[in-house]
Amino acid sequence: MALDSIVIDNTVFNFFLKISDIDLSNILRNTITGKVYVPSQIFNEMSDIQKKYPNYLHKIEKLKNQITENYFFIHCHTYDSVVLEFSKKNIDMGEAEAISQCVKRKIPYFITDDFKCLPFILKNYNHIKIYSSFFLIAIADLHGLINNYNMVFKEYNKISSYNKMNSSKQKLHQDRIENEYKKAAQIYSISISNELLVDKTNILTLRN
Repeated sequence: MALDSIVIDNTVFNFFLKISDIDLSNILRNTITGKVYVPSQIFNEMSDIQKKYPNYLHKIEKLKNQITENYFFIHCHTYDSVVLEFSKKNIDMGEAEAISQCVKRKIPYFITDDFKCLPFILKNYNHIKIYSSFFLIAIADLHGLINNYNMVFKEYNKISSYNKMNSSKQKLHQDRIENEYKKAAQIYSISISNELLVDKTNILTLRN
């Protein structure tokens, strides 16, 4: 069992650009059996990332070139118009295009770190499974594609502003990453013990 196709948000590109010693394209090509769909609005938002973080210019251009090749990454231009019109009234255009793409192509996975759209998606399209960038990190680790997992884990939580969260949000964050690591293992039929799960996801242990 493995992930077939997914739709990806620009927030994922944002996260992986900031994490050193990890290659998003390499992870996806080695763990996704189908295609990675990037809606037009999300592709356009990558230019905004370039302007905000010019030091990532080379990495972003490389990703944009891979997307426009339409070989493994698929640059989406068509959508379920009914879903798109309904969704864009309630969530950002990028997420609206992503959801309408999931519906059009019957893709069950949307990867995003924009949790503001979750209530709308869960209420109206609860067959779509929503995971964060950490889900892809977990998949990469389970496949031996990360050289220094502890460093990547710390950087992920730093970018997530974990230390600035209040206690309730910290608990939600901890629960989410634990659930996503467990789910990643289940999808790829990889057996992990509870002890290993704690070792891989306990923020208090791994952040120091």
